[in-house]
Amino acid sequence: MQSRSNRTLQEGEQVLYAKSTGLRSALLLGAAVASAISFTTAASADVATDTVETVVVTGSHIPQAGLVSSSPLTTITHDETKLEGTTNVENLVNNLPSSIAAQSNYVSNGSDGTANLDLRGLGSNRTLVLVDGKRLPYGSPQTILGLPGSVNVNEIPTALVERVEVVTGGASAVYGSDAVAGVVNFIMRKDFEGIEVDGQYGFDEHSNDDTRVRNVIAARGFAEAPGQTLNGGTTNVSMLMGISSDNGKGNVTAYFTYEHTDAVTQNLYDISACNLGASGNFFSCAGSGTTTPARFRPLSGPNNGLDFVANADGTVHTFGPNDQFNFAPFNFFQRPDERFNGGVEGHYSPSDDLDLYTSIMFMDDKSDAQIAPSGAFFGQPFVTNCDNPLLSPTDYTTLGCTGPFRSSTADVPLLIGKRLVEGGARQDIQRYTDYRAVIGAKGRVFGDWQYDVSAQFGQNVYQEEYLNDVSIAHLNNALEVDPATGECKSVVNGSDPTCVPFNIFTAPAVSSAAAAYLTVPGFKEGTTNQLVLSANLTGTIPQLQTPWAHDAAAVALGGEVRHDSLELRVDNEFSTGDLAGQGGPTHGIAGGETVREVFAELQMPLVQNVPWVKELSVDTAARYSYYKPGGDVFTFKYSGTWKPIDDISFRAAYEHAVRAPNIVELFNASGLQLASANDLCAADATGPGSGPAFTAAQCARTNGGAPLAAFGSGSLDCPANQCSITIGGNTALKPEAANTLTAGFVYTPSYLDGFSATVDYFDVKVNHIIGQLDFTTVFTSCATTGSAAVCNLIHRGVGGVLFGSTGFISTQNANLGFTEVSGVDFEVNYAKDLDDLGLGENGSVAANFIGTYSANSFTQEIPGDVTTDVQCNGAYGGSQCDRPQPYWRHKLRVTWTSTFGLDLSAQWRMVGHVKAFQNGGGTADNTLPDVNYLDLSGTYDLFSNVQLRAGMNNVFDTNPPIAGAEIIGAVFGNGNTYPGQYDALGRTIFVGGTFKY
Repeated sequence: MQSRSNRTLQEGEQVLYAKSTGLRSALLLGAAVASAISFTTAASADVATDTVETVVVTGSHIPQAGLVSSSPLTTITHDETKLEGTTNVENLVNNLPSSIAAQSNYVSNGSDGTANLDLRGLGSNRTLVLVDGKRLPYGSPQTILGLPGSVNVNEIPTALVERVEVVTGGASAVYGSDAVAGVVNFIMRKDFEGIEVDGQYGFDEHSNDDTRVRNVIAARGFAEAPGQTLNGGTTNVSMLMGISSDNGKGNVTAYFTYEHTDAVTQNLYDISACNLGASGNFFSCAGSGTTTPARFRPLSGPNNGLDFVANADGTVHTFGPNDQFNFAPFNFFQRPDERFNGGVEGHYSPSDDLDLYTSIMFMDDKSDAQIAPSGAFFGQPFVTNCDNPLLSPTDYTTLGCTGPFRSSTADVPLLIGKRLVEGGARQDIQRYTDYRAVIGAKGRVFGDWQYDVSAQFGQNVYQEEYLNDVSIAHLNNALEVDPATGECKSVVNGSDPTCVPFNIFTAPAVSSAAAAYLTVPGFKEGTTNQLVLSANLTGTIPQLQTPWAHDAAAVALGGEVRHDSLELRVDNEFSTGDLAGQGGPTHGIAGGETVREVFAELQMPLVQNVPWVKELSVDTAARYSYYKPGGDVFTFKYSGTWKPIDDISFRAAYEHAVRAPNIVELFNASGLQLASANDLCAADATGPGSGPAFTAAQCARTNGGAPLAAFGSGSLDCPANQCSITIGGNTALKPEAANTLTAGFVYTPSYLDGFSATVDYFDVKVNHIIGQLDFTTVFTSCATTGSAAVCNLIHRGVGGVLFGSTGFISTQNANLGFTEVSGVDFEVNYAKDLDDLGLGENGSVAANFIGTYSANSFTQEIPGDVTTDVQCNGAYGGSQCDRPQPYWRHKLRVTWTSTFGLDLSAQWRMVGHVKAFQNGGGTADNTLPDVNYLDLSGTYDLFSNVQLRAGMNNVFDTNPPIAGAEIIGAVFGNGNTYPGQYDALGRTIFVGGTFKY
C-alpha cells in the first residue's frame, strides 16, 4: 500500500509515486483523496528533484514520468467511496459530469440485472471498461434496454479499487474496439499487507410532501404514499487479507465482499404511487388498459369495437379512464440485490527482470426485477363460446350472441384486458455467476525495454427464472367452457386435463385454482465467454531523438488475440412466445467472434527546455484489427502537447476510432419486444386526450397506404405506452467509425501554490452507428415522407394495433446514420495549509470543482432523412432521448483535514434543466428544472487502526423532477422520474467503519 505522505497527483494527468514527504505533497494528496479527482498542480523545485517511478496511465501502454498526457484524464481515488458512502462502482462514476447514468439498481422494468457505465451518453456499449488495463467480458447474453454488449461492473469489488482512471476521449487505437466514448480503468489495490475489515450500513429517508401529486392521487381514489418513509437499506461488508514474502519479492492479497440491498416499491413515494399522465398543464393518474375487473371488446356484432368492463352483478359498464389499472405500486423503485465477490491478486518476482502476476475474480449476484401482475393484455385477440355458462344474460347480449349475428353456440372473437392480480406480481429473478482469471509475466528484457505477456479467461453464467407470467395457451383453453359440465372444453376432449375455467365476465370471480393454472414460469440460461492473449513491448529508441530534446522517443509494440462467444438457452414458454407479459417470443442464440490485432504507439519529444518551449511532443498510435466475422479495420491517433512555460501547457488529440459489432449485436435472435412508445395515430398519441400527431392521410401511410379505420381512436393506444417491435441480430453488420477531437490546456500558476485548472473541448462523431431504429423514428419518417423502405417496417395487427404478435414495427440491428456529441470539460483544484492562510495550525483545506458543458448531442438515425434528426442536448424523453442530457452538470467538493484525525467534507452536485423531447402534445412539466444537492460526510481516526465514517447525501431531501410517464418512458425512466440521474429515494444516510491490523 502506498502511504498518504508519498502520493502526489501531478498535472492532473497521471498518478506518480514520489519520495517527497513534504507538507506540500501531503496537501496535494489530501486534495486528491478528499476530492476523489485527479489533482492538478505544478511541480515545485523540491518535488522536481525527487526520483519518480514511472507508471502506466490509462490512455497509453507507454509508462509516464512527468509528461502531461495529451488526452484528458480524471482520477477517482478509493477514499471517495468513503466520502460518498458508495458501495457500487457505477454510482462512483455516474457522479462525474461526463457520465450519464445507465442501467443500475434503479431500473426494474426491462432490466437484465447488470450495472453499466456510459460516458458522454453515447451508450454503455461504446464505453470500454478495464481492470488493471485488461478487458472484462460482456455482461449478459441477451439484449435488454437496447444496449447489447455492455460490461457488468458489478463484477468489480468496490473495496479492492485503489483508483479509477477515466479517459473521456476515443482510445480505440490504444485498446481496440468499444473505446469510442472513452475508457474507464479500475486499478486494483496491490501489495496489501495485513487485514482490513470494513462495514457500512445505509438507508434512505424521505418526506412525501409533493402536495400536487398527492392531490392527484387522492382525487383518483388510489392509495396514497405514507407521509414519511424510511427504506432502501444497504449492508456492505468486506475483508482484505494480504501478505508479502520475507524477501519482499512477492505478495498475495485476497478479498471477500458481501452486499445486500433491500427492495423499494413505488407505492412508498408520492411521486411514483401512480403512473402519471399529463394533459395540458395538469397531471393525472394514468394507467394500463389491461385492468381488473376485466375489460373486453367484441370484434363483431352490434357492439363491435366498443369496450366494456365486467361488474360484480354480471352487468357491464362502458370502459372509461377511471377503469385503468394502477400498476405502479407493484413495481420496484430499487431492485433488491444480494452479491458476493471474492478473489486473489498476487505477484512474485524471482528476479529483477521477471514479475509473475495473477488475478482471480469471482462474483455471484442475484436480483429481482419485479413489475406489476401479468394477464390477458389488451390487444391480443381471443375467442369464447356463446354458450359459455360463465356468461351472464348481459354478457350474452353484449357479445352479440343473440339474433342474426351468430348462433347460440358459436365462438365470438374479442379483445381482453384482464390484469391477473390474483396471480401476484411478475418476478424476474436473475442471477449471474462470474469467473475471471488473468495470468501473466512482465519485466525487463534489455536496457530500458519492458515486456508484458498475459492470458485471461472470463465467463459470465446467466440464469433467469421468470415467475407469475400468464400463458396465452392456457388463456385460450380457459376461455372455452363446456356448457354441460362447466369444465374447460380442453378437459372434456382431453387435450388439457389440467385446465380451469377463467371467468372474466363477473368481477371479481377468478379463483385461486384458475390463477394457478394460468400463471406459468419461464426459464433462461446462458453464458458469455472471453479469452484474450496479449503481449506488448515498451522502451525508448535513442536513435529517435531530435537535437532540441533531451529525451528519446518512447514506443510500444504489441498484439492481441481475443475470442468472445455467447450462448442463450430458453425454455418452451419463452421460445414459443406463450408468456403474455413478454411482448413476444425469446429465442435461443449462440455465436462467437474472433479478433486478431497488432498495434504501435510512439511518443516523441521534439523540443525541450528552450525559451517558450519547455516541452513540445507528439504522440501517435495505430492499430490494425481483423474481425471474424466483420473484416479488417484500422484505427489511428495523433496528439500533441506544448508547454511554453511552467505555468501552462496546451494539448490536442485527434483519433479515428472504430467499434466492431459485438457478439450480441451480431447473433441476437429475432423476436418481439416492447418499446416505450405509443401509436402516433391514436387518441392519446402524445398524452391523455392529445389526439393523433398526424393527419388521417399521413396515418394511412402507416397502414400500407389504406385508410386507417380506427384513426384517432383509443383502440390504437398501446397498453401502458408500450408498443411491439421486432429485434434481432445481423451478421452483415459493419463496424462503426468515429472521429474524436479533444483540445485544451492545463494551467498551474507558479504564483498560486496548490492551484490548478484544466479546460478541454471534446467532439465525438460516430458514423454508421449500429443499433435498432427507434419506434417513433420509423413512425414519424413513414408518416412524413411516405418512404416505402421505412413504411414497410410497420405491420399493423388486428384492429390496426401495433401491439401483440401481429402488430409491430421491425427494428432489427442495422448500420444506421450518425450521432455526435460535443462540449467542454472544466476542472479546478486548490489545496492549502490553513496556517499559510493565517488561520493557525488547524490542518488544511482542499477544493475540487469539475463540470461539463454539453454543446451538442445530435443523432440522424436514417442517413439523409432529416425527419429522423434528433437533438437531445438539453432534452429528455421517450425513446429518442432516453435519459436527461443537460447543458450543464458539475460537482464541487471542499474538505477540511484536521491535525487530530478528523476530516469533514461537503459536496455540491448540480444537474442542469432539460426540456421534453416530443412529437407534439403537452406535458404538465415539459421542463425538468435545475436540481441541486448538498452532501455532507466525515471520517475520524478513532485509533491508529480504526477509522469511523458517517455521511448524508441529499441533505435537504430534494425531490426529483417528475413528468408524465408517456414522456419519460420506461427504459431508464422509473417512477415518473430518472432515479439513476436524480436522488429519487430522498436523503441517504450512512455509517461505517474500517479496522486495519
